[in-house]
Amino acid sequence: MKTFLEDKNLPEYRQQQMRTAWFDPSIKNWEQVTTLPKEARQILSKSEPWSSLKLSSLQQSKTALKALFELSDGKKIESVLMINPKGDWTACLSSEVGCAMACDFCATGTMGFIRDLSSDEVSDQLRYWRQYLHENEEISGRVSNIVMMGMGEPLNNYEPVRDAIIDFIEYMEIGKTKITLSTVGVKRGMEQILTDPLWPDVRVAISLHYPDQKKRVEHMPVANQRSLEELKDWCLRYLKQYGNRKHHITFEYLMLEGKNDTQKDVRDLAKFLKGIDRYKINLIPWNEVDNLNYNRASRKRTEGFQEALQKRGIRSTIRKSLGREIDGGCGQLAVKEGEVAKNTEETKDDGLISIGFK
Repeated sequence: MKTFLEDKNLPEYRQQQMRTAWFDPSIKNWEQVTTLPKEARQILSKSEPWSSLKLSSLQQSKTALKALFELSDGKKIESVLMINPKGDWTACLSSEVGCAMACDFCATGTMGFIRDLSSDEVSDQLRYWRQYLHENEEISGRVSNIVMMGMGEPLNNYEPVRDAIIDFIEYMEIGKTKITLSTVGVKRGMEQILTDPLWPDVRVAISLHYPDQKKRVEHMPVANQRSLEELKDWCLRYLKQYGNRKHHITFEYLMLEGKNDTQKDVRDLAKFLKGIDRYKINLIPWNEVDNLNYNRASRKRTEGFQEALQKRGIRSTIRKSLGREIDGGCGQLAVKEGEVAKNTEETKDDGLISIGFK
């Protein structure tokens, strides 16, 4: 709809009417937008799709739902809805078809990059989930949190993602601190966050995973753009500009057996964090992905890693896995020949979910 409004150059009050209706979960099509003249509704019904997404499949468990959507060009993306600690729901949204980051522990990374999503394609994922909850009255709760942690790297699709988030805040009454964008550390996009006057200063989660630069380059090619020292410098500048009691940086840390769960990794992580305040560390169990050379660190080993951090004064959270039976989680979101990659995970921490980390 964004393109339609720009092309038609409609009066501002008409644009507001259309956007307000478009984000109303009780409205299913243009014919129901009674704030518009009948003729306008008829024209819109013929020329402007109510949604850019077509539902291909929907999987559901007691704690999560996962939708596979087909786009207008036949490409497919996934989106996940997970229950959060307060009994409401967190929507995990994709930003791209595939991903160019090529992290070697991530299923989506094995797809390669196909294309960016438009701001409407990002927004329509959330619109679907809100309408789904509205129509299924037996499911209690509302969408209270949003995480840009699905397929793709959000900061490689900066403007459409930013514009969608701005609409979420304005038209869906979701606060900035209830929205989290996850990035592996894309240099250009991270710098834009600090200089863009339109940036809505939502929370940022950084997929760290390796606190050693050599390892990070080996397993996360994006590390060639920016060293850990440069990443730390950005964190300090970000907190100076946006940081407050409720606005911290989250560091995501997948627990990978024998890869990043040693005592040396504890020391390296402590060194990286020194001087950074207002942060949160999330230790994330990794779900197996076929043909990837990784194993999930055991619960015992993960707890030992957490205890070692605690001894250094570093508090962390081990995320609880939910929704694995519907294949929707951390590093697992991928579509290959119409089939979704196996083993999906949701984790919870103050409404924050880890889905499809890059």
